[in-house]
Amino acid sequence: MPAAPFVIETFGVRWRVVPSALEDKETAWLRNLWVRAVVGEGDGPDHGTVEDFVIRSVEEEPVGAGVLRPPELSDLPYAMSRAMTAASITRQRGELLMLHAAGLSTLDGSQALALVASSGMGKSTASRVLGRHFGYLSDETVAIDADLRVLPYPKPLSLIVAADAAHRKEEHSPDDLALGPTPRRAPLAALVILERDEHVRRPTLTALDLVTGMVDVVAQSSSLNQLDHPLDRLARTVTVGGGPYRLTYAEIDDCRPLLTDLLAAAPEAPTLTWRHHPPPPERAHPADTALGTPAAPAELRGDALVCRAPWTDAVEAGDEVLVLIGDRPFRVSGIGTTLWLRAEGPISLDALTAAAVEVHGDHPEAPRYVGDAVLSLLAAGVLAECGRPRAVSSLPG
Repeated sequence: MPAAPFVIETFGVRWRVVPSALEDKETAWLRNLWVRAVVGEGDGPDHGTVEDFVIRSVEEEPVGAGVLRPPELSDLPYAMSRAMTAASITRQRGELLMLHAAGLSTLDGSQALALVASSGMGKSTASRVLGRHFGYLSDETVAIDADLRVLPYPKPLSLIVAADAAHRKEEHSPDDLALGPTPRRAPLAALVILERDEHVRRPTLTALDLVTGMVDVVAQSSSLNQLDHPLDRLARTVTVGGGPYRLTYAEIDDCRPLLTDLLAAAPEAPTLTWRHHPPPPERAHPADTALGTPAAPAELRGDALVCRAPWTDAVEAGDEVLVLIGDRPFRVSGIGTTLWLRAEGPISLDALTAAAVEVHGDHPEAPRYVGDAVLSLLAAGVLAECGRPRAVSSLPG
């Protein structure tokens, strides 16, 4: 007889874990690992549909979400965590900003931190070490709603078994590790990008410029392009508490005073500003369409017309523009910023050269420099040709 299912909540969605391939004792063990996420099926507010997550014993195409029981039962928890994370991200795409990050909070749940890092860069270690002094929200995915509140994902912590086997991880219950409590929704106090450097003698917390911080965070996001105005929403998130910040350290436990002070500080109004450039509907890049390979010409005539390629979202900060096309970010700076901003509609290469001279000053090689920059932006797919005549001769000048 199959073991009884249990229900868990993962950053705002609920799953009925159906352990069809497990015995009662095995199910109790798995349930203990996920104890912080276990809820009663009818508890709390309306969370919509409770979907099945099936632990299967046969290798066949699953009907919905789930995971195949591996030959070694000890490998199941990590396999389940990976599958559960992917399935939950799929259910919440387009709703939540989801980041590869550890989530910590004050013990009373009044403030939260997102510690963003790539895979293998210390998220679980930060959660295990710091979670004994803070509240525990997640060691893997920090999900942030439109009101800048962090929805918990208190999964088992995935810890590397041995230094020479980084691909193998064991799961540990946050209760067994004596981590702090898990609040339901904690307001975000700040976002911090982790950078571990064994040569650093003393940890430092550095405020970053907006585009630098956003570029780093975009690389550690999931389904970002599915959100409405994704870069504007990301900018609102990373600037909370005076950020974005980068934390450079050798040992994460040495960072506790810095993070304690960051959480204890009075909420700081964002000090960075930006200008949002959403595409009009007819120029929007479809969210589910990958960026194709641009066909850039080798040369352009001075009267050739170019314009912005369809884009998903863009923000302008200082002399830079961060453009998102599908799921790919493009950082445009200097003269490229001027060209992208002026190419809102079809514009000739001659007119772009005049605009660049107006903003950056005259130069005898201005036509060539502008032409090279336009060709680079065309090759990247950030600009596109938008009319005749096609390139047939070399650039003027």
